[in-house]
Amino acid sequence: MATVSSVVVFPMGGYVAALVPATPLTLPPLGTASRSVDTGGTPGGGDTEDVIVGGAMERLWTLNLKGTGYHITNVALHNNVLYAGSYGHLYAINPVSGAILWEQTPKGHAHSGGMNIQFTENNQLILGSEGYVSCFACNDGQELWKTSLPNTMYWGVNIVIQSDAIYVGTYSRVFGLRLDGTIMWSADLSRMRFLAPVVLSWVKGHSSSEDLLLVGGLGFVFTLRPSTGEIIKETSL
Repeated sequence: MATVSSVVVFPMGGYVAALVPATPLTLPPLGTASRSVDTGGTPGGGDTEDVIVGGAMERLWTLNLKGTGYHITNVALHNNVLYAGSYGHLYAINPVSGAILWEQTPKGHAHSGGMNIQFTENNQLILGSEGYVSCFACNDGQELWKTSLPNTMYWGVNIVIQSDAIYVGTYSRVFGLRLDGTIMWSADLSRMRFLAPVVLSWVKGHSSSEDLLLVGGLGFVFTLRPSTGEIIKETSL
């Protein structure tokens, strides 16, 4: 779910719907059950989403993301534009009107139901899925670069972006990328219990210490040095 001004956006399998408050929004009393709102996601019938609001909601628009089937749809808001990714399709959408601003079908992400969408400080969209990381211009959808992550198969890709680098984790491996997509280093974390997706977290250092990259997976937490990928610490859970 994402919000822009008073518009609430709900991603569904192959659809995106936008709701607006029909009456002033108020928080319900503690313990009040959520209500189901028809988001119109299924042809001939309606998908419902639980909405925890005190006022009534009306559907503003519903957009069928053609070609995506009923796969997972990931959305992200950036500079008042809604971006949606599902099953090899990437969309930029006006969140108020539902109009498609541009659409891309990037190679390498063709069958991914979970597309991770992040943004750099210079208004570029970073897309991660299925062992690839791609970069697009937010204004027109032009693909600026694409990087294959070696030996990662078709897992989802988790992303952490800093001002000077992009860090991605997938299939028990972590990569440090420059902002132009070139790989600076890779770290093999296959000591995890099973080859598994990893979760990344950035830890800001104090004035006397360096920033660190934390990597979590099944049964382990690794502390990495972001500049080199060196494993500083390994903790078995």
